[in-house]
Amino acid sequence: MAINEAGLLNIAEMIENNWIYHSILDNEGNEIVQLDPSDVRTEWTHQAGSTTVELSTTIYGDDTEITLPQVIAGSEIYYNGTDPVDTKYLDESFELEQESDEYTLRHQFEIT
Repeated sequence: MAINEAGLLNIAEMIENNWIYHSILDNEGNEIVQLDPSDVRTEWTHQAGSTTVELSTTIYGDDTEITLPQVIAGSEIYYNGTDPVDTKYLDESFELEQESDEYTLRHQFEIT
């Protein structure tokens, strides 16, 4: 049985309202910065009729939490502060070398 549009929207809103932070990881798996989804650098997107919810987070070289140079190798999404819902490691890490550098990490979740 397929979930209807109202159900998809309800699940997407539950995810957006309850998954509490996005943790950016270095190449050793250490947390560089932890961002609440209300931070201006994060954005949840969900298109009407779509079964995909996406969290995008953009990190900038001049962010106060960043010490340059900084390698970005992955990220985790948390719902309770201790258990990640999703962990994503990049195929190739990215190094922020200058204040003008930026990198966007995306996590996509399929609602089925």
